[in-house]
Amino acid sequence: MKIDMHNHTTLSSSCSTLDIRDLICRAMELGIDAVCVTEHDTLEGGMIAAEIGREMGYNVIPAQEVGTQYGDILAFGLKRDNLRGIPVEELYKIAVEDEAVLIAAHPFRRGGFSIENYIYNYGKCFVAIETLNGNCGEIENRNASECAIKLKLQCIGGSDAHYIGMVGRFYTEFADNNIRDIDSLVYALKYSKYQAKENPLYRGR
Repeated sequence: MKIDMHNHTTLSSSCSTLDIRDLICRAMELGIDAVCVTEHDTLEGGMIAAEIGREMGYNVIPAQEVGTQYGDILAFGLKRDNLRGIPVEELYKIAVEDEAVLIAAHPFRRGGFSIENYIYNYGKCFVAIETLNGNCGEIENRNASECAIKLKLQCIGGSDAHYIGMVGRFYTEFADNNIRDIDSLVYALKYSKYQAKENPLYRGR
């Protein structure tokens, strides 16, 4: 199952020009089975996106990208939001309470809000690392892959799309084909096998 794990839309991300309906249509064209809408520090946009996805017959999974003290972290299954600036350890404690999982987003992106080498202090907090990110260069993604090997963590791919031309560049391929919602995604992230992939159908525009 192919899921693009990292996208931002105009529903709740002021940095994005991507309409949720355009995201869904483009993802379908590119053979993506589901997308995650990971708005900055809020669940609201993702929840609206999931409802629009249901209306369009497409699987949209709500999540969020939390801007922590040391950088951005993708949070799946978190029931709280508006946590910007939170220490990583505190976010992890909340994630455990909410039975959620955390993934380090673009950890080595230059000029981005990234956790960088602090990730080695917090390896236990993550189930995976985003090793293919659409806003990162080849070296930055390679550094993330090498970090995942060192920390013995699985890898995800996400386009980090903010406009239509970014959609579907990278995705995560899951061995589990029964991911239907946030609960089944969290379960798969904890217990399934998956890997980051570059989409051979992606051409950009």
